[in-house]
Amino acid sequence: MVVITLMVMSTIFLSGWQQTVFLRVALANGIASILIKTVASSLSRTKKLSLQFFTCFILSLIFGAISTDLDSRQFNGFFLLVIGMGLINSGANYCQWRAMDMNVTKTSLFTQGDDILSMVLAYFILNESRIITLSWSLGIVLVLIAAVLFVTAPIAIPKETDDKNKASLREQGRKNNQAIWKWVMGYNLGWGLTSFMFRVLSLNGLSIFYFLPAWYGSSFIGSLFILFLGNKEEASGKLTLKNTYPVLLLSLVVFVSLGLFYQAFALAEVLKVRPIFQMGQVMIPLLVGLYVFNEFKDFTKQSKLAMIMGLIGTLVIFANI
Repeated sequence: MVVITLMVMSTIFLSGWQQTVFLRVALANGIASILIKTVASSLSRTKKLSLQFFTCFILSLIFGAISTDLDSRQFNGFFLLVIGMGLINSGANYCQWRAMDMNVTKTSLFTQGDDILSMVLAYFILNESRIITLSWSLGIVLVLIAAVLFVTAPIAIPKETDDKNKASLREQGRKNNQAIWKWVMGYNLGWGLTSFMFRVLSLNGLSIFYFLPAWYGSSFIGSLFILFLGNKEEASGKLTLKNTYPVLLLSLVVFVSLGLFYQAFALAEVLKVRPIFQMGQVMIPLLVGLYVFNEFKDFTKQSKLAMIMGLIGTLVIFANI
């Protein structure tokens, strides 16, 4: 319902960069969250990652074929830079899949790192008209404190569990939280750097018709390294028509989302666009995790406190648009 509302609102009431941003939020943070959880929680995870990027690459070639403004001068240093960014993107996507497989709700709460990193880079390097205020810094501090509480929080344990098993479950819960945090930080760093560069690329006139094939072609190559050099168990299992349908649908959603993402940075400044993306990638997957996948049952008092602090910190950051 939240996703549908965002899509309707963006098409009826908004225009320009705002319409682009809210459409992207609805697709990338709503529909994609459900699909990623479904795809990443099954066998052949690394095969599906490669299939996703291969499908997106084919879509980008088809999309590029419709362009009537092809220019060989686009094959420059910025085009080559996108290829490097795509390799980073494959690793970041893998980290996101691993984190969301473990817990969508917890992943969404601590996914602000890429937004914060890209906004800081935009402020200092692109000189975008924005003052990093005291309240903005306070929001970041709240998010960091929430992260510490989250990582150290135990999992919910049934009352009837004996003491020996309680200790084992607590240790397992602690390790799971640390693992989620590790995967989240992996894609935060990767996407924080690459999304900042989206603005740089668009300001330097790199057409989306050239950007998308370079991005997805190199992402596909990167995913092949993950497939053949990574965990053999993750690559086990056969891809059938039945279990490839969600991957193909996810590929389409991801492809359209990235096109909207790049276009948004071409239309508006990082520090204007990024906070909205940040709010969307926290709130919508959180609701998906809580109400679609019923993950709230795993939260203890400390986890709930971390969630509240994380949300408050996110709201404070968002208020500084």
